[in-house]
Amino acid sequence: MLTMSLTFTNQPPASRVPYAIPQLEGERITIPGSKGVFRILTSAKQTGGLMAVFTSGAVLSDAPGFHYHNHAHDVFLVTKGFLKLWNGDQCRIMGPGDFAYVPPVFNSLEERQFIADLRRKLFTTLK
Repeated sequence: MLTMSLTFTNQPPASRVPYAIPQLEGERITIPGSKGVFRILTSAKQTGGLMAVFTSGAVLSDAPGFHYHNHAHDVFLVTKGFLKLWNGDQCRIMGPGDFAYVPPVFNSLEERQFIADLRRKLFTTLK
């Protein structure tokens, strides 16, 4: 039986090893035009290309525009604040505890928009 210790780190490691990241840590990135910061908690490096998990904390902002993903599954879990999630012409206001799943190349396009002063959400993309 192989045993590995759980390493506490502020950034995802460069390889596939067990680890934990404290609250508000992780690799930070911004997307041009957005008013928030994304924290990458795990990515293809750590999961062998199977998934990525990241969070977002942002202020009220414009929506990023309708789009879809060819291969990624989008998983949304709102933990604080509110998120307006569009799928085609249908809109849903999501609040703390709400969950949504959008498969790749869904026949409608998705758009999301932050609609409260501060919100946190967990995104997971699966291969």
